[in-house]
Formats: sequence, structure tokens, C-alpha cells
Amino acid sequence: MDQERTDIDLAALPERAQRALAGLDLAGVGLEIGPSFNPIAPRSAGFDVRILDHADRADLIGKYREVGLSPAELDRIEEVDFVWRSGPVHEAVTSGERFNYIVAAHVIEHVTDIVALLDTAQRLLEPGGQLSLIVPDKRYCFDRMRPVTTVGQVVEAHLDPDLFHGPAPFIDTHLYTVRRFATGNTWDAHSGTDLAIPPCEWATVRDTINRVHQADEYIDIHRWVFTPASLELLIRDLRALGYTDMEIVEITPTDSYEFFARLAVRPRTEATDRDDAVNSPERWQLLQQIEREQATVALAAEVAAAAARDELAAHLQDVTVAFRAAIEERDALRSANAELLEQLAEVTSSASWRATAPLRHAKSLVKRDEGD
Repeated sequence: MDQERTDIDLAALPERAQRALAGLDLAGVGLEIGPSFNPIAPRSAGFDVRILDHADRADLIGKYREVGLSPAELDRIEEVDFVWRSGPVHEAVTSGERFNYIVAAHVIEHVTDIVALLDTAQRLLEPGGQLSLIVPDKRYCFDRMRPVTTVGQVVEAHLDPDLFHGPAPFIDTHLYTVRRFATGNTWDAHSGTDLAIPPCEWATVRDTINRVHQADEYIDIHRWVFTPASLELLIRDLRALGYTDMEIVEITPTDSYEFFARLAVRPRTEATDRDDAVNSPERWQLLQQIEREQATVALAAEVAAAAARDELAAHLQDVTVAFRAAIEERDALRSANAELLEQLAEVTSSASWRATAPLRHAKSLVKRDEGD
């Protein structure tokens, strides 16, 4: 399953799409979950792909028109084959098809049940098929201050399933959200400074808790937050606990504020998983990597802040030097002016100045007459 469709020009696609589609069997039929107005594998580019979303195309156009999307962006919304509103996602695929690949960009962090999402992929993928995920790295978006998702939280959500998110992620979003320059939701490793908590009243948090707790509809939120290593550990632990047969094939380093993960089905067997203990070296390495990921971004922020301080200090030094030079120039002008005044006083008090006074007066009268 390594060959690709010959009528698809991957190089013509955005780099983000190229990275998400790398390694997939694009010669087969694909499923894209929740592409809305930004499909990764658009039919218009030649992909044989089915679309699953929470609404049909007409409703999606209406929704995104209201939030101000341009006509060009609305045109990118493709016909939706399967509409999913509740229940297991795989049950929405009423055609009974199975797929060579599944693409889900910014989906996993929104679902109420990650185990169910992985189960959907297992059920819908052809043997050898892969699930491609695009995931926001919490270090480089408004989730920066939120702790990473744990396997315990994910298992609990699966064992006590709910159609809607509870208050917890909404509380965390209110209390831990940060923005760059007060409004920026995402940034990269080189620009993750000038972060701050946006304005929020405690009354707003209380109102959100009450509204969400009483809601009988899905309200969207980032329920889960990840770094590359934390997602890899999560999938590994879910697999070890028997909640999924999916495993990580590849996780790429974060690009801008996203990372890319490919997963495939590999049934657990005693032979393949006999070394997968809680205290295995691989788990320990991943836990350490999670710590390093977050320490690295904190260090990068400190370095950037130090660089900003140094730049400000250098600017203040330049301003100080310029100010001192201006003071010296002012003092020199004052001294020169004093000398001129002193010279003028000497001239006007001299005998020759007094003697020639009548001539200067006569000259001024002549000039006045000429002017008349």
C-alpha cells in the first residue's frame, strides 16, 4: 500500500496537506472527518475521498457564512457524504465502506471519547490502512498552561460515556487559556513570548459552568491537550490496557503549532507486547520526553524574554547616549549664546557705538521714507 494515485499532484497541495498525507495509500479510497472549509484531501485535487462532518454542505456554508468566511473559503466546502451528530462515528458511515486511509485534522482534541474515535478507525480501515491525525501542540496555542491529557482521564470518559462535554474542559479553558499579544491563539517556538491571561470575570466562569451542566446539546471545546510525546504515550498506554489495537507508526516534530501522527491497526499478541510493562524503558523515555518538551518551551520563553530584555536595555542605552549628547549640545549652545550676548553688550556700550548712533538713526529714517 505504498503507491499513490498517479493523477494527484501532491506537490501542488499546501505543505500541511503534504505532511498529513505522507505515507498513506492514496491510490485507494479515503475518509476525511470534519474537514469543513479546509479539506486536507479535496476531491477537487483528484482524491477519491468521502466526507464525514457534523452537518451537510448547505448547513456548513450557512454556519461559516455567519462567522464571516469569504466566498472563496465557502467554495472549498465539499459535499458531505455522511452526517454525524451523535453516537458511534462508524455508524454514520451507512454505505458500509472501508477505507485505505482516514484523515482527521484537529478532531481528536474535540471528541468526547478518544477510545471510541480509535475504535471507529479500526472498524473503518482496510487491512494495512492508516489514520492520519493533525493535532495542535498545546505548547504553542492557547492551551499552553493546561496539563497534558492523561490515560486515566481518557479511560474514565470511555467507561462513563456522555454525548456532550462536561464543565471540566470549559472551566480549564477559562482559567488556563493564554493569548499572545492579548489576541493571538497560536504561535511557534520562536514567537511564544508576550503571553498573558485574557480578561475574564469569575461570574463568567460560573455562568459557563451552569450553562454547560444544563445543556442538552454538544458545545465545542478543546477537551484534550497534547504534545507529541504525550499523545504517543497515551496511545501506547491505551493499547497496553486493551482499549485499542491502534499503534503509532510515526509522529513528526511540531511544525508551527501542529504535529502530525499516523496510526495503524496492529492486534495485540503476547509475543508482540510481552515487554510492554508499566516500568518499561520505552514508557520511562516518553515520560521524560514529555517533561523535556515542556521544559524546552519554558526555557525558550525565558531565552526569548531575556533577548527582549537585552534588546530593550540596548535601546535604553542608545537613548541615554543620545540624551546625554543632546544635553551637551544644549549646554554648548547656551555657552555660545552667552558669549555672543557678552560681545554684543561690549559693542553697544563702546564709545564708537554711541558716537555713530545719529548716523544709524538717520539711516533708519531714510529707509522708512524709501518704503513710503
